[in-house]
Amino acid sequence: MRVGIPGSGLMGRRLGTLFARVRHEVVFSYVRSQKKLEGLARAGTPGEVARHVAALLLAVHWSRMDDVLKQAGDLSKKVIVSCSLPMNESNADLVVGHISSGVEELSRMLPKARVVSAFNTLPSEVLFEVYEAKRKASPECGVLGR
Repeated sequence: MRVGIPGSGLMGRRLGTLFARVRHEVVFSYVRSQKKLEGLARAGTPGEVARHVAALLLAVHWSRMDDVLKQAGDLSKKVIVSCSLPMNESNADLVVGHISSGVEELSRMLPKARVVSAFNTLPSEVLFEVYEAKRKASPECGVLGR
């Protein structure tokens, strides 16, 4: 499956690495620094990526969500997975979540997409360490949980 990942920070980069290891084609976009894309498989603009993937993993800070969605364009019928918590710029408070959730807000913003939330209750360091420990214990598996 071709997966687009706007964001190449801790979550985007690590989840993209895991997806690529199990043979998904991963394409990154929407980075603050082009240097972050060095060493990653493929990159493109959010619009290019959105047009040519089956699913998007939104791995950007909530404060940049409107911008990345605007750049991505039409996301109708796409699977959208968000690992972004709806935090303010300083990460001190939730901006959504008191009577709603981030994924509910995204669903309202993208009514023709299939929006889900995942990977946002586990720090990326933990996620990646668990995968590495399982891979080392059973190197022939190569797939999470098998």
